[in-house]
Amino acid sequence: MRAFITTCVAALILLLMSPTVSTAQDLSTPKAIFEANIEATGGGAWNDVTTMHTVMDMVLDMEMASMLMTMESWIIKPDYMVTKIKMLEGPPGMPAGAGNSTIYITPEEGWVHGFQGRQEFSSLPAAQRDQLNIATYAKDELGLLERSGAVFTLLESREVSGSMAYVIEVEGEAVARRFYDHDSLLLVALETNSPMGGTMMSTISDYRSSNGVKVAHAITTDFGGMGTQKMTVKSIEINGDITPETLAEMVK
Repeated sequence: MRAFITTCVAALILLLMSPTVSTAQDLSTPKAIFEANIEATGGGAWNDVTTMHTVMDMVLDMEMASMLMTMESWIIKPDYMVTKIKMLEGPPGMPAGAGNSTIYITPEEGWVHGFQGRQEFSSLPAAQRDQLNIATYAKDELGLLERSGAVFTLLESREVSGSMAYVIEVEGEAVARRFYDHDSLLLVALETNSPMGGTMMSTISDYRSSNGVKVAHAITTDFGGMGTQKMTVKSIEINGDITPETLAEMVK
């Protein structure tokens, strides 16, 4: 359950939205699409985003059980993050706190602490490590462009929610596919490996402005027919008073 929740959270901090983008742009490479997405969702305003505090509701509906959770996340660009998940409602018989989890990442260390204890960042599955490393950036695409060793491949376009999307495969420690709408260049979906086997597809919607940047407020994930998770952003605070020392105190 701990690794499963970690995957769900890591899929979360995806920050986007945009006006329509000119068709005159050269979008023939993954880098060009990443850069166009950054420009469409705030451009240079992303450089001014140094911290972000997000509060979300999460509804997990699996074949055998359902859970209602809240998630609160704090990041400091680009290498610090604390994420806390609290279970509000769970299936009958589940011990109190069984769905609770804390994630802590700094340049020096990283770990996930859940009901069964602490798991070091280095021992997490490759897909979770990849996603959590990117999640410490306020904007995914900024983190992707700065990564060394990752391989980006532009695949054949696919339809997502009735519209065609560019598909970029990101190969690092694990493989993920990112879907960008042809017209708006919004990130509209993310496909990754599921911790339960197979693949999971997250669709991304409800984009709103905050401090000059566009941020997704809804993500629905299908775990390969084994269940779904819906995440809804309740609030976002950008450039609040968060320091590495503040985050360290949160996890003591």
